[in-house]
Amino acid sequence: MRAAAGLSGTMLPTGAAEKIICLKNQNDLGLINGMFLTLEDIVDEGSLYFSAVVTDEDGRRVGRTDRDAGTDCDARPGRLRIYKGHFEDHIAFDRDRNDRDWKDKKLLTEATFGWAITAHKAQGSQWENVIVWDDGLGRSELDRRRWLYTAITRAERGLVLLA
Repeated sequence: MRAAAGLSGTMLPTGAAEKIICLKNQNDLGLINGMFLTLEDIVDEGSLYFSAVVTDEDGRRVGRTDRDAGTDCDARPGRLRIYKGHFEDHIAFDRDRNDRDWKDKKLLTEATFGWAITAHKAQGSQWENVIVWDDGLGRSELDRRRWLYTAITRAERGLVLLA
């Protein structure tokens, strides 16, 4: 999806054209699991995280204030530190990553590319146009139909159903 959109081959997001989705709540920052974020001024900060200027779906700037940065010696005001692992797994999945990084990533914002998301992650959101891939899977036929209904009802205008 990134190549089709004309974005570079790097494993990290490159800027505002990317679709990034938040993977965990951070109530102190107003971040909610499933929220889409826009990134600018992305800086690779080493092996575990990168930092960026972040805007939420409503165009509100999300980040640490000068006061917040004082509680975290690595945090820069107005920037978020974002865990790299979920992005790296798109290139090369590392089954031991979570066991290795769990303690460090608790202090970071967790997000990943949001070009394609599950129906579970899409609950509560809507988009003008939606493409749904019905893989026919589910614990039961009723379970599959419930998730398919959730996915289909995310579309405001256009829907493409692939089965």
